[in-house]
Amino acid sequence: MGMFSISGLGSGIDTRSLINELIQAEARPKTRLEWRRQLWDVRRSTWSDLNTRMGSLKGAADRLGSITTWTSSGVTSASSANPAKVDVAITGPNPESGSFDVQVSQLAANARWESSPTPGLVAQNQTLFFQVGGATAQVGITAGRDVDWVANRINSNAAVSALVTASVEDGALVIRSNSEGAAGDLTMWSNRNNANNYLTTAGITKAQAGQDAQFTVNGASFSRSTNEITDLLDDVTLTLGGVSVNPVTVTVDGGGLSQQGIKDSILDFVDKYNAVIDFINTRSAEKRVPNASNLQEFLKGPMASDRGFSGIASDLRRWASDVVAGVGGSFTNLADIGISTGASTGVYDPSNTGGRLVVDMAKLDAALGSDMASVQALFSSNGATLAEEGIGRRFGTLVGQMRTGGRIDASMQGASRQMEQMQDAIDRLDFRLERRRAMYERQFAAMETLLGQLQSQSAWLDGQISSLMQSSPLQGGR
Repeated sequence: MGMFSISGLGSGIDTRSLINELIQAEARPKTRLEWRRQLWDVRRSTWSDLNTRMGSLKGAADRLGSITTWTSSGVTSASSANPAKVDVAITGPNPESGSFDVQVSQLAANARWESSPTPGLVAQNQTLFFQVGGATAQVGITAGRDVDWVANRINSNAAVSALVTASVEDGALVIRSNSEGAAGDLTMWSNRNNANNYLTTAGITKAQAGQDAQFTVNGASFSRSTNEITDLLDDVTLTLGGVSVNPVTVTVDGGGLSQQGIKDSILDFVDKYNAVIDFINTRSAEKRVPNASNLQEFLKGPMASDRGFSGIASDLRRWASDVVAGVGGSFTNLADIGISTGASTGVYDPSNTGGRLVVDMAKLDAALGSDMASVQALFSSNGATLAEEGIGRRFGTLVGQMRTGGRIDASMQGASRQMEQMQDAIDRLDFRLERRRAMYERQFAAMETLLGQLQSQSAWLDGQISSLMQSSPLQGGR
């Protein structure tokens, strides 16, 4: 390796720079491979985002398709197989019903610093600094003061107490970040760097770093800064209490709803439907940049011309427009109760509905007030065929099939495989480039060695010619 590091000592050529330029020229395909890998990563993320929105739509559809939603009891219940690990509570009028397997791998925790159990008095006047996230505050402490005074000093300083809270527990000073999770991690230091630094004399060290809760719900991974999870299940709070080796099953029974509750569930279904349509329309309208000159341009319009992606919106519009065959009662499709689809333009345009569902509130209220049984049949009818299924049951089935083992699932897996193939190609190219670099280094090193030998032979020949010339009779030699 030592001789490969010599750069042009014999030839005068900067061989190291020349080799780098040769490798850079041969590495140009790697840039496109890396761009393509990132493009597939964006596509996978887009499909994953759509999958999440479709999951919310399925949940709203399942509630309307469930007979328990339409019962008159209005009784709701929630239970957990292990409340100490994962507790569950209904917190609103329209809880998301079902069974959910929750597994906790890490609880959220606030950052915490603690002193030794019996810290002594402050040895020297100094300033303590506290940093949480990007915010910093400071407070001065006075020599001769005890731990209770220090805790009170911290809590009485408005700037500092906005970031942390101090307490004395079993004789030890405990300082906790007021911000939850990893984003609320706490750093402390003093302006004294000598032996009288209060952090040193009081034995104050970080006992707990700020960390987020890490858990799964039905196999899907989530991270939150708090152990009170309120944003995953509608009107349901999950309270994480401990790490669980095995999943904990929580069960939520939404019970029956009032007329207003039924209306809210229908409007929630419309909102979830429109969120999917808006997402697809927006992403499908993004155009690719021809002959992109940089990564930012190359990543634009990742879903352009993806018929499988945009086609989901068409499928949803068709399902929402179809009649429920064989259903008894006054209503056979959503339009009968005041819910209709906008014109399908194929291109996202904020000035029109782009296939969104539009609700005629007066017509919906009239349908719910005059014939609730027919509205129930429209959403929850249990038919012998898919065409006879109520809108809620139909959407729950078809969206579920599209997500699990269907188009969305296959597209996410396909994008992941493409990323793996791109990365494999990058790794193979890197390997070839390293071999090429080693080859160039050997060749240039051999060239330098040969040039050195030639230079030595040239010097020897010059010496021999000079010696002959000096001994030649023409030069006056004998």
